[in-house]
This record gives sequence, C-alpha cells and structure tokens, in this order.
Amino acid sequence: MRILDKPFVFLFILYCPFLFGQKHENDWQKMNLRGKVKSTSEYCYKAEDSLQLLKQNTKDYDIRVYSDNGYLLTQKVSDWELHFRIFQYDKKDELILCTTITEGDKVDEKFKYDVDGNEIERDYIRNDTTEYEKNFTKNEKWGEIVTYNEKDANWSEIDSIKKDSAGNTSSFLYPYPNPTNKPYISKCRYDSKGNILEALIYSKEYKPDSIEYFRFKYNKMGDQISSEFNTEQGSVVNETFIYKFDKIGNWTRREELNNGKLIKIYLREITYYKD
Repeated sequence: MRILDKPFVFLFILYCPFLFGQKHENDWQKMNLRGKVKSTSEYCYKAEDSLQLLKQNTKDYDIRVYSDNGYLLTQKVSDWELHFRIFQYDKKDELILCTTITEGDKVDEKFKYDVDGNEIERDYIRNDTTEYEKNFTKNEKWGEIVTYNEKDANWSEIDSIKKDSAGNTSSFLYPYPNPTNKPYISKCRYDSKGNILEALIYSKEYKPDSIEYFRFKYNKMGDQISSEFNTEQGSVVNETFIYKFDKIGNWTRREELNNGKLIKIYLREITYYKD
C-alpha cells in the first residue's frame, strides 16, 4: 500500500494490534505463517510491465530466522541499505532487546513492560555509548498513551486510542509533534480474525478534502488479496495480489498489480522445523 500524505498514521494503525494488542501473538501468527517455519527468504523483483517476467532491475530481500516456538531471532533486510537485526526475549517471550546493525552503525532498543505485558519504557543506545535516549510510555487503560523523551523535556506525544470488544484499535488520534501539522484521526473496522477491513483517516477538523479511505480484502487463509486507497485528490489506487502456495499453505510467489499493471514479483523460500 502506498500512502501518499500521512504514511506514519496509517502504518501505525496497521501495526497497532502488534504494538498494543491484548492478545500475545508470536511472529508466525503476525506474519500469517502456517506450520513450524524455521526461516523465510523473500526476494522482490521489479517488472517492466505485465507482459514481461522477472526483469531484475532491482533485487531487494528480507531474510528471517524464527525460533521453534515462532519468535523472530534474526532479520537481514536489503532495500536502500543493509540492515541486520538480532532479537532477544525474556521467559515470557516478551521482546527485551532488538539490536540493529546498519553499515557499521549499531542501535540497541531495550524494552520494559508492566505486569499485563504492555510496553512502558524503551531505551535507545547508539554505538554503545555515543548516544542515549529514553522514551517512556504510559498506558491509561488503552484510553490514552503518553510518550515522552527523557533527553528532550520539550517533546511529548499523547495518543488517544479506543478499542473494540476484540481488542482491536477502532479509533486512534495521532497528534503530530510538529505544531504546524494538524492532528489526524483514524477509525478502523476489522473482521472476526482481526484483519483490518476499512480505515478512515481525516483531520481533527473533519474537512472533506482531508479524508482518506482504505479498503482491504483477504483470501480464506488470511492473505491480503486487494487494497483500495482513495486519495485526498479524489483519485483511486487499486492494488491486487496474486499468490502461489506450497503444500503447507504459505505463499511462495506473490504478484503485485497496481490498477491492473504488474509492478513487482515477490519470491519466497521457506524452510521448516522437523516434527
């Protein structure tokens, strides 16, 4: 999905169930993977047009290794630069440390949680000692999440969140830290499996020219097969996804079409733990 004007708001809504959800899902579930997946190696190719196959103009990849209980151990991503991440967990399978290495630069993210498993503190340490900042998050029964930076006393953020009976984020108010931007509200609707079906994003003043609307569809296995994005300018972007699957039911090839034109082809290699 290409979000033209307010990418952070919409991406936050998409990942809210992972960040603030009540259900504790492992990474197999978050990635909609079936079986005991040991690793996935995903490669992205650009296509010249719908009549040509695998024109290797660019080749991006995302390689992930999982534990035998479904949690991400390492991730190697190549897009505009190379990232390597290492994940560590506590005895409750809560993420406590994520180390990201990017061309010699290392950032450690350390996480702390309350007794209910909600994140309450996140520390950033760059190259061990050169930079350090601490961000605190207060969760007031999901009604309000306050985040502030120990290093910058003038920076704080208050996100107002409402949840439905299933624990999905149904409404989210994101106040841009930059005072020149207006706060935006997102409202979402989900299916019984927790997949987001519709999202409406608009400014707090609810001006008609600020409304953006998203609609998603999924196959019976929960893979996204289409998305529709209505822009502020009134144009409509339709994306569709076509899959091929292995015998376990995980996709190994995905084609991405934008308004009917083939844009990208994803190939995914999957290994499994033996029973």
